[in-house]
Amino acid sequence: METAKGISIRDLRARCQATAPAPERETFTGKKARIFSIYFTKLFLYTSITPNWITVISVLVFFVGVGLFLFQSVWLSILGACLVFFATVLDGCDGEVARFRHSGGPVGGIFAEPVSHDVQYGLMFLPLGLAASLSIGQIWPLVLAFLAAVGKLLTRLAEMRYWQLLHPQGITEEERTASRQSMTKRSALRKSVSWFKRNIFSSNGVILPLLLAAIFDKLYWYVAFYGAGYFALWVLVFGKQLMKLNNKKTTESAASDLKTEINHAF
Repeated sequence: METAKGISIRDLRARCQATAPAPERETFTGKKARIFSIYFTKLFLYTSITPNWITVISVLVFFVGVGLFLFQSVWLSILGACLVFFATVLDGCDGEVARFRHSGGPVGGIFAEPVSHDVQYGLMFLPLGLAASLSIGQIWPLVLAFLAAVGKLLTRLAEMRYWQLLHPQGITEEERTASRQSMTKRSALRKSVSWFKRNIFSSNGVILPLLLAAIFDKLYWYVAFYGAGYFALWVLVFGKQLMKLNNKKTTESAASDLKTEINHAF
């Protein structure tokens, strides 16, 4: 098995991170995580550990970090937020190890990693909501945490289903290029909304606000923000999809009527 012995960090980045997600679609936290992930990737490459096992380790580290908030200690909460970030670093390592060893497959890329994200970033709000409720002696943070978890998972599900509807056979490289070009032509307002959604409401976008909530001991604000935010985001995403589908149906119906009229005319 090939190892990283004798390969510099710079060369390892070129080999393992060159095909990583496009920079314009990656979050601030994700970019920072890749700075550190390559060093741990090099360590993993000296072992026989598989990318899927790295994913398992990252999930365990993630929930240990989230669980530390239940101890009602500011310092343990800060440590917990740092462990959640470290789990994101490890999450980058599994893909980098797979690229180095050319061992990537559908089990890891299509099933293991997406499912781990659903488990982590959906269910994380429940223990955080419990911790916030215990800290102030009220139940509403736990209720909002439930809304955050449901809203997060429903939004992700809606986006995945809509994507599958539009691209049942997958996306071609030409469509991918066209999509990237269209992103650069959007208005400043749409770019700002997209940046906010990507960096605050994406999976690892929730980590920096979590660290701030731990430092200032305001976890209930964090839970309230994401409880209202994720539920509202799901309503907006689902509503936008329904409008697009209705417009598409109307356009297709109009085109069909026009074709019928032309056929009758001739």
